[in-house]
Amino acid sequence: EFARAMADVGRRSARVTCDELDLRGANTLLDIGGGPGIYAIEFVRCWPELGVTILDRPEALEVARQNVHASGLHDRIKFLPGDAFSDELGGPYDAIFISNVIHIYSALDNQRLIRRCAEKLAPGGRLILKDFFLDEDRKSPPGGVIFAVNMLVSTAEGDCYTVTEAESWLGPSGLQLQTVKNVAAKSRLLIAKKP
Repeated sequence: EFARAMADVGRRSARVTCDELDLRGANTLLDIGGGPGIYAIEFVRCWPELGVTILDRPEALEVARQNVHASGLHDRIKFLPGDAFSDELGGPYDAIFISNVIHIYSALDNQRLIRRCAEKLAPGGRLILKDFFLDEDRKSPPGGVIFAVNMLVSTAEGDCYTVTEAESWLGPSGLQLQTVKNVAAKSRLLIAKKP
């Protein structure tokens, strides 16, 4: 049910995200925590040469399968049931996309996840983090701050992070921050590259 609800929320966001990204030249993308498959569907519509693998729990992937089948794009989207922290990720990938996942976990867990992703990126590959990144004073944007409180009370160690905090996870993994883009009032894209 959560995956179905996120599909409704994610449709507009997926379109805006496509408008802000340039994935030309990428043939493979791993969508970690891709849930209902809405971003994967939008990405393959935007970039005809791209194939996407969605990694998520089996029950979430059932919703993704239904959405992908309805889209008619099932020949370009694969499904990988598993846990991004412990299961095989496949690869190498030209891009890895992680949307609204890092706020569930601690900074230490996120650094571990970023390290695993960096290992699965092809040279020149991009890691794309989409989340509720806070300003450096951690007092804005208001929607992100409110969401951080939500993570405090509803997760074991979750939080919303600043771009500087997220950037600190990249260097030890050999990734370099390329750009940060606003995609909504609360949401930003952080794009990093593997040399």
